[in-house]
Amino acid sequence: MKNFTALHRFLHWAIAGCMFILLLTAFLKTYWMGREAVSNALKLQNLQLGDDIVKKIAHDINDPMFDWHIYAGYVLAALFVIRIIYMIAKGMKFPNPFAKNISFKEKIQGWIYVLFYVFVAVEAITGLILEFKLVEKASEKPFKEVHEWGIYWVPVFIILHFVGIYLAETDSKKGITSKMIGGE
Repeated sequence: MKNFTALHRFLHWAIAGCMFILLLTAFLKTYWMGREAVSNALKLQNLQLGDDIVKKIAHDINDPMFDWHIYAGYVLAALFVIRIIYMIAKGMKFPNPFAKNISFKEKIQGWIYVLFYVFVAVEAITGLILEFKLVEKASEKPFKEVHEWGIYWVPVFIILHFVGIYLAETDSKKGITSKMIGGE
């Protein structure tokens, strides 16, 4: 079974923490603290406010919380680059799905990781494009739509990750969770 270096474990848990913050803040902005939710809350109070005032109130509520999304995005992008460099320097740490001499289970595991890294790269790139306004406002919509897919794929990956942990712990890699938390 693999031994995980302190750097490997740090990158794993820091990326997980950033992804949690990103998912939480995106969920809050999309569902509980967005313009529509704020508008509905104000209507329940029988407040008749114009759209401009509702939009300002929603931004005043949202912006400080969503700043955490942006900061976590910067940190995740940096950690992701470090993780890729680390993987190149240390060798791939998950099964190569293109290898011919691995089991079907390992191929699935490899493909899940490849998709994870592709999706994280796409999320980071689209997030940076939106944050730094690297495209014209009129061309921003497809980047925003792709970026917002993260609210759906991240929970799917988390579920797949926990299923994989369960299968590893009950199969041939008992103790892998302890090694990822505390090392040897």
